[in-house]
Amino acid sequence: MDSGRRLRHEAARAFGSGAADTLPRLLAEGSAPFDLIFIDADKQSMPEYFDWALRLSRRGTLIIVDNVVRDGAILDATGGDASV
Repeated sequence: MDSGRRLRHEAARAFGSGAADTLPRLLAEGSAPFDLIFIDADKQSMPEYFDWALRLSRRGTLIIVDNVVRDGAILDATGGDASV
């Protein structure tokens, strides 16, 4: 089926280096936008990583953030755990 659109097929890429180095490099290289972004990282930096995910995405991109529910602890308003 030819939809008339040119599809770009690339293998998935995983990055093991630090996000502080990798994310700006991806933007500078013009690698974005991505169709799928999976974030599994330290929770204190999650807002920054999510902001980068938005910069590297486009409308329709699926962004998955691992461990956001934290076994229900995210619903505990009295909790003091900074990792939640």
